[in-house]
Amino acid sequence: MCFRIVWISVFLFVGSLGFVACGDSPTSPTSSAVTFSIVDLKVGDGDTVANGDRVQVWFTGWIYVKSAPGNKGQSFDSNRDRELFRYIVGTGHVIEGWDQGVPGMKVGGVRRLIIPPELAYGSQGQGPIPPDASLIFEIEVVTVEHPPFY
Repeated sequence: MCFRIVWISVFLFVGSLGFVACGDSPTSPTSSAVTFSIVDLKVGDGDTVANGDRVQVWFTGWIYVKSAPGNKGQSFDSNRDRELFRYIVGTGHVIEGWDQGVPGMKVGGVRRLIIPPELAYGSQGQGPIPPDASLIFEIEVVTVEHPPFY
């Protein structure tokens, strides 16, 4: 299985973190039985992101836990205290939930994605993300470049 998000930074950031129990375990059926969801928390007013565009984003990711406030369990990664994350949309360099959920955003927009395991890391999990975990991401688009890139 290929790495889908910047796992070098994930391992550096959360390499020694453990999960704290808070009601549902991250792998319980109630925490992983979610539907893919896109909610714009703030609609941007800049260029619109499309597949093939190179974007720079801020993001934070949490394990989905049904009983937690906002369904946000343990945060497993965020680049808010590091540098912007840059990737090309729709090319499989991130999890499928991102490739489906980021197109259509505008620069300056903030979007919450609720991602079921089959659009994330599935039954294998990845690093601090347990098998069959649903995830929540909040993503803010900072820049977008349309191809060709120079």
